Amino acid sequence: MSRARYVLEFSKQGYVRYVSHLDLMRIFKRAFRRSGIPVSYSNGFNPHPKMSISLPLTLGNTSASEYLEFYTDGDDGRDEWIGRLSRTLPKGVEPLRIGVIGEDMKRSVAASVVSCGYRIGYPPSEEDRIGGIVTEINRRDTLPVEKKSKKGPVTVDIRPKIRSLALDPKNACVRAELDAGPASDLSVELLIKAAAALADGGIARETLDVERTHITLDIDYHIDWL
Repeated sequence: MSRARYVLEFSKQGYVRYVSHLDLMRIFKRAFRRSGIPVSYSNGFNPHPKMSISLPLTLGNTSASEYLEFYTDGDDGRDEWIGRLSRTLPKGVEPLRIGVIGEDMKRSVAASVVSCGYRIGYPPSEEDRIGGIVTEINRRDTLPVEKKSKKGPVTVDIRPKIRSLALDPKNACVRAELDAGPASDLSVELLIKAAAALADGGIARETLDVERTHITLDIDYHIDWL
């Protein structure tokens, strides 16, 4: 029996945006079982499949690129795994590609995440106001915002965690690249909260459509995409 480590890239669109992270993991657990993919299980009285999503997505947001890392006890028919998963996953969750992580693996995929890209769609009527907010954030050296913590509300400066922020009027959206991962992490929702505080009259969150466009990895191992 050969044990191997894989990463699945998938997208999350449509109504599946309202499926929680825990429920999504249950969906994948059933999909792998029905697909006949021999996922490895942990030991103990309550074994569970050895799989994890690298960066859980905020409920209500969509994503063009997510990563799920998993281990298997075999690789028979792995060229067919994408097709099998496509037939068992619900509409809105689309498997894109599977990669084999080399034996020189040192870190998990989750530990290798360094940033994420986002598309924040806005109503065209708000373009001038949104554009002004983007300009204001980019000219600032600091951007304080209040966030929740275990000890209560705290004020943090998120400006150093914004790698880039640009208006894309052609597509009526803002493109953002934000720190993500164990070293430094910025929630896109916290950025939106900070932006709303700068807006005259605020910004109605329900008017914005947020999609994660990509996840950037800083990996010290090889991924062989099938």
